[in-house]
Amino acid sequence: MNRFRCVADLQRRYGVKRLCSVLGVSRSSFSYWRRTAADRAARQAADAKPGRPDKNRAPGIGRHLRSPEDHRRAPRGER
Repeated sequence: MNRFRCVADLQRRYGVKRLCSVLGVSRSSFSYWRRTAADRAARQAADAKPGRPDKNRAPGIGRHLRSPEDHRRAPRGER
């Protein structure tokens, strides 16, 4: 379970200030997490749509997926 989610679940019983200090989370980070929950949910829903390109792939990974022949330089006379 996410520490922020834990604070959100238990905040009525123990209070945000106490939970954040026990879990080692800053209150401003918790407030930001709670404020941006709708944006995260929309982003996850958009990423789950079929046919969407994989946004979680590391940048530049395509060059490692190509065959080794693609990376060879042309001989000096053929450039």
